[in-house]
Amino acid sequence: ISYSSKSIYTYYVRENSVMTKKFTNDRLILLTYAKEIKKDILEKYPDLKESVKRKVIIYNFRLLRQLVVSKLNDEQEKTKKEIIKFLKKNKKIIMKSNKYSYKEKFAILSLIFSEKIYKLCWNIYSKIRY
Repeated sequence: ISYSSKSIYTYYVRENSVMTKKFTNDRLILLTYAKEIKKDILEKYPDLKESVKRKVIIYNFRLLRQLVVSKLNDEQEKTKKEIIKFLKKNKKIIMKSNKYSYKEKFAILSLIFSEKIYKLCWNIYSKIRY
């Protein structure tokens, strides 16, 4: 950690970005659709199980990133907890597979410790990335 009086960091907040836009239930409907699509695909193409599972896990990570930075109502908070439970349940799959990136592996590790640590890590990553 260091300190300087010189301004060297600029943070641009875009209107209606994920960070500033209010979270809506429209995004949660997509989770329901994803579950239905998963079911349909697996009925017709059971050999795609691993690929479909990966897509569902990735989608849950994306949705969780939006949820942890939003003010939520009770229903949305419940969904967030379900997503966290789902991701933690799949932690061994995420950690053992080479199909998941280091970012996703780090995300699940931080989530295992706590939602606050996950949120902190995501906020830091977002600032570095953008």
